[in-house]
Amino acid sequence: MAQQDVETLAVQVGMFAHNLKELSDRVVMESHQATQRMSQTAQNLALTAESAGKQAVERLQQTAAGAIVAGAGVATGDIERRLIACAGKVEISTNALEQRIHALSMMHTANAWKAFVAATLGSVAVIAMAVYVVWHAHQNLQQVQWVEQINAAEAAGKLEPCSEGGICVYVNKKWVRLN
Repeated sequence: MAQQDVETLAVQVGMFAHNLKELSDRVVMESHQATQRMSQTAQNLALTAESAGKQAVERLQQTAAGAIVAGAGVATGDIERRLIACAGKVEISTNALEQRIHALSMMHTANAWKAFVAATLGSVAVIAMAVYVVWHAHQNLQQVQWVEQINAAEAAGKLEPCSEGGICVYVNKKWVRLN
């Protein structure tokens, strides 16, 4: 593998890690925005239910006044019980919606963290592999250079025994011990 190939691979790995981080950031941001939108919708529903309840109470008061004048107090009590039952159902529905929104918010947050952790682990693995490949290529390059020097010296006939033992080669106008 040529040094240029190794450098290209290292650049591609860096770009991949950067893209994974951007994806994780975008997922966290979109999850947060979705949670805010759901919370706003729940608040709007509660306001709408409250407004509808006030309107219904006003209508009930008007109806009750007419019934009292006409002597129909029994009918007013029945309407009031029905209205209270409906208000209770609206409150239960609102609470259930808020619980669902909270559960979805928690789920989106958990998914965003999972995506971030997966992206981080993937990036670390890719970077570790790139470092290993670069280190291995560097080691191979050093070995190749050393072998090239020996082959060149052997071809030129400049290998001799060293005075202190071992083998010496005449390289770049000086004697160098090989071992």
